[in-house]
Amino acid sequence: APKKPEDSAQSVAYAFSDPNNSFMRDKYRNPWGHVRPGRFLEDLDALAGTVAFEHCRSMNPSDKPLHIVTASVDRIKYMHRPTLKDDLVLSGRVTWVGRSSMEIQ
Repeated sequence: APKKPEDSAQSVAYAFSDPNNSFMRDKYRNPWGHVRPGRFLEDLDALAGTVAFEHCRSMNPSDKPLHIVTASVDRIKYMHRPTLKDDLVLSGRVTWVGRSSMEIQ
């Protein structure tokens, strides 16, 4: 049976507001105290890879291993500029599937 987009949807939460989470805030802070956008781009790429893997994954052990790459990124849009004082959630899901490619938003 074909998979539905929600079958492979993934999200990751960043609890920056948690006072006990200074390690995470430090990991995402640039030298000027702002959010490091490149770190989030890395995380977005990893999240898209996870979504793609979950969508393509087969439970058949005789299937060949998957090779998944990010071919392109059309657009990244911030709804607001993230800060290290606010919690943040990144989410992704499959929105289109072809024979050898897929779109993830």
